[in-house]
Formats: sequence, structure tokens, C-alpha cells
Amino acid sequence: MVYEGNDKYIFVSYAHKDSQKVVPIVETLSSNGFRVWYDSGIEAGTEWPEYIEDHLIKSEVVVVFMTPNTIESRNCRNEINFALELKKEILVVYLEETTLLKGMRLQLNSTQSLYRKNHNCVETFITELLNAKILSSCRSGAESVEAYPKNAETRLSSTRISNICSIGTNDENDLWPSGTYSQVINRDELKVIFFHIYLLKPLGFSGKIITKKQIYNSENNLIFDDESEIGMQADYDKISTGWILKGDNGSFIPSGEYRFVCSVNNSPEFTYRFTVTSNSDPKSQNSKKKSFWNKVKEIFEN
Repeated sequence: MVYEGNDKYIFVSYAHKDSQKVVPIVETLSSNGFRVWYDSGIEAGTEWPEYIEDHLIKSEVVVVFMTPNTIESRNCRNEINFALELKKEILVVYLEETTLLKGMRLQLNSTQSLYRKNHNCVETFITELLNAKILSSCRSGAESVEAYPKNAETRLSSTRISNICSIGTNDENDLWPSGTYSQVINRDELKVIFFHIYLLKPLGFSGKIITKKQIYNSENNLIFDDESEIGMQADYDKISTGWILKGDNGSFIPSGEYRFVCSVNNSPEFTYRFTVTSNSDPKSQNSKKKSFWNKVKEIFEN
């Protein structure tokens, strides 16, 4: 995923304390054809300052993922100052409310910015980032993220899952209170949960797609495996699958940590983690159903 080559690429500057938030976004950029370099690609024994400097000099665009941790990081401040000195194109992505240092505030005032707080859900935030014109020269192929190729076979393979998955129900049943979502599921309240997997945009054409969905327990044992071909209409942007928590014999799946993995056609796998509890588990007594936005925020935080 870390790009090494002679084509135009994005240099990512971020605080390592924010890795759990930043890496999923970088992976989404990479899976959508963007050439991206960040310091995950540094091999042991490499002279770090020289290696960073060399890749920053050769980069076309610098994306700074800004949080309070970025301000506290001397390495991030050095990278930003060096990028400004080189007169690089800079996109500042504010993942959190951040008070810039006085000198930095003046320097970054004229750079392009993207604010996560301006989006009600991660899907629109990611879509805006993918379509930022400043990044277009660092993407393989000339087409924009919003445009599907004309060839139907190519279109199928270009289907992408967004960095968002919700747990809940559809309008055809009452197994989950309408409009609420949670990463903590009380198994005693439900018989079935539904995973709603969103695409980066509506399919754009009618046809059949292959979906692969698996669930693993905390011991990494596969406990749910489904591969199916489903029909999709041009305006569909969501795929749903159900998982039975309570069997016909009345037995429940065990409480614990679980991992849901999904892919559509040849798209990269998307992973979503969640917890299943019972009424007897202390965690379930204290858990509150989270709003959709709060649940989405945890995708990058966990």
C-alpha cells in the first residue's frame, strides 16, 4: 500500500498517536487508486530524517491530518515547515478541532483545508477527500472517483465499500429500534442483527455483484461465512446481511468480541468490530445505544 515509484504521489504527515484514525483513511485512498506514501514504509535501520526528507521532496502533494497530537509532534511540525519551504501543494485535513500555533496559523491560512466536523457522517467526509482536486494528479487513471468506466465488467470490479458499516435493521421488521445503532449488541434483546454495508456511491448501473461476508470470534475462528450473488439497481448504495443470534433451539451465540469482514466483487476487505453481550454481562448494563454519528466516529477510533 505504501507507494514507492517515480509517479506523482501523496506524502502523508500525521502524528503516530493518531494512527488508528489515519491509517483507515490512507487505506481508503490507496484502494481507490491514489499513490500514497507515509512512514509506515520505513525499514529498520533506515536514517529516518533523510528518508522522510527525500520522500517529502519527491512528493507532489502533502496531506496533513491535523489534530492536537499533530501540533504536539515535533516531527509533524518539521514536516509541515519543510513542505511550506518547498512550496508544496498542501491539503490540511482537520480530524478534530485544533488550535494552531501562532506561526503555523499564519503559514497554513492560505492552504486548502477539509473539516470532518462539517460532515454528518464519515461517508460524505471520505467522499469529499477522494474527490479533492488537489489530489487528482496522484491517482492512477484519469477518471474521477465519481465516474464509472463505460465497460460493465470494469465497473463491477471498481465497486468500492466506504469506510462505514452500520448495525441495525431495515424498515421491514422491528428487531431493532428505528434509527438507533450501537457497537455493543445485547443478544437477549434480539434474534437477528443486520449489517448494512455502504458503497462509496450508488452502483451506477443495474447488474449482479458478488458479496463475501464473514464473522470471526476473538479466537479468530470463522463462525459465519456467506458468499452470494445479488442483484443491484443503479441507485442502490447499500447491501444488507442478517446474522442470527438465537437459534431455533433457543441457544444464543456466546458473548464476546467479534469481527465482521466484507468485500464486494474485487474490492479490498472492509473490517468492522463489535461486541455481543447478554443481560448478565456488566458491560451490557452500562452500555447506551449510540447515535449513528457517534457509532461512525468509533470506526476510526477503535
